Amino acid sequence: MSDQMDTPAPMIHLGNDDIVELLSMEDTMEALRIGFSQLASRDAAHVPRMELWSPAAQQDAYYCLGSMAGTTKHFGVTAIRIKSDVLHWPEGQRQEKYAVQPGTFCGFILLFSSTTGEPLALINDGILQRMRVGGSAGIAAGHLANPGPNTLGILGSGNMARTHAEAIALASDLATIRVYSPTQANRETFAKEIQAVTGVEVSPVATPEAAVEGADIVVTATNSMVPTLQPEWIDEGALVLFVTRREVSPELIARADRVMQLGEYSIGPDANVPGMEFPQSGAGGFVAGNDDERARLPWKHRAETGQFPSLIDMLAGTVDGRTRPEETIMFINIGAQGVQFAAVGAKAHEIARQRAVGAAMPQERFLQDIRD
Repeated sequence: MSDQMDTPAPMIHLGNDDIVELLSMEDTMEALRIGFSQLASRDAAHVPRMELWSPAAQQDAYYCLGSMAGTTKHFGVTAIRIKSDVLHWPEGQRQEKYAVQPGTFCGFILLFSSTTGEPLALINDGILQRMRVGGSAGIAAGHLANPGPNTLGILGSGNMARTHAEAIALASDLATIRVYSPTQANRETFAKEIQAVTGVEVSPVATPEAAVEGADIVVTATNSMVPTLQPEWIDEGALVLFVTRREVSPELIARADRVMQLGEYSIGPDANVPGMEFPQSGAGGFVAGNDDERARLPWKHRAETGQFPSLIDMLAGTVDGRTRPEETIMFINIGAQGVQFAAVGAKAHEIARQRAVGAAMPQERFLQDIRD
């Protein structure tokens, strides 16, 4: 945890240990609900995800700078999240990333006052990122799942799977959770930890089918570059939540009675932005490199790219949510990231100020007397 402040400072740094101490899933979901409501009423706005690509020194990798920004009137803040990754795709089956060396990562949120323009906080994004993604899934489940008691089936035992389970348990009446991960030890550890956190019985299972079949709510939270579910595993009336578009197939889309997404994710191909390309089919970006270098990118992997009615549209009253119990719904948990970082970052900053947590940062390092 960062050193506590002796006196209030104009700007603070919040590390991941601070966020663990400060931010509960309940706090996260409260902030997200406000942010989503503000988007629906046009009291919030965001700049979709954008990417900038350049060949990495490694022969099988590319560097990617990703950014997204958002503002919300309720919290009076504007945020930009920046992440710096070296990406590679082992055997085209999954996406791996690092900064400097495997096992270290670079991502942070800059939080500004929308009233004065002053910088308020620099926040490491690791814990907050997984909290806001899981919290968004919980909110979606609260709106779109059938009333419980429900069975939750999860593919994946990593950090995203953990926050999904925690948030969905808060938002939906769960009777049991089943989890599949290829490594037995990982799924068994996940089961013990999540049962302790949620109070819901969690069973590790040996196959993905065993996790999914008969489940009322399904989550796939993996780093796979290929779809992780088969349509025939999914029961009528289920809600299926995807962390990425890479996990979605045309067959899964065809299986659904309704497909929704959280919000706008990136600038789409139809915008015809000069020079914008889509190396991974999802986020738009700009790519440096000659033909041989650009061949490293996963161009051949064509993730699902459709635009679907959003949770934000539903909150605005322009589209329906679930209309009948037997309706099978696919929910792609992407979009509106900038507002999520603004809302949850503002909540973390608010609690940090109340508790005098965070390392003081001299504001003059971020201000100047030369017009820019």
